[in-house]
Parts: sequence; C-alpha cells; structure tokens
Amino acid sequence: VRNCSQLKLVAACRQFRTRECDDMDVLLLCQSQPSIETSSRLRFGCFQYFYFSLGRQFELAKLSPFNNRWSEVYNFTSSVG
Repeated sequence: VRNCSQLKLVAACRQFRTRECDDMDVLLLCQSQPSIETSSRLRFGCFQYFYFSLGRQFELAKLSPFNNRWSEVYNFTSSVG
C-alpha cells in the first residue's frame, strides 16, 4: 500500500507493506511480519471478519487463521541522527 491517507483497510495476505502512508486503520491477518516505511499514524488490529465462503477462500489462498502476525510490525524507516 503506497501513498495513502485516511484509509480504513481490512486485509488477509501473506505479506503486508506500506510506504509513505498516513492516518490508516488496518485490521490485518498476515502470515509474515508486516512492514512499514516512511509512514505515520498507522493503527493495526487483528482481522475480525467472517462470511460464508471465507474459510474456503483462505484454503485456496493457503492462508491460516492460526498464523497471524498482525501485531509484529517492523518499521524500516531510517532514524535521523
């Protein structure tokens, strides 16, 4: 996700990355460690969504609801100084 602001996003994915984003609410199921870079005011929460065919779609995408690293966000932004 790039160059977004004031976004509300619900996502289930293998890899999640942001760059140059601001003021986002993200409910996430992510199989790997989510990564942010040069982004600010991002708020993460656990994917909390269900509909009838979701289980089958997860199966086809090879996503497991038991492997969710939504809270392990890594910030690639360089420190100044």
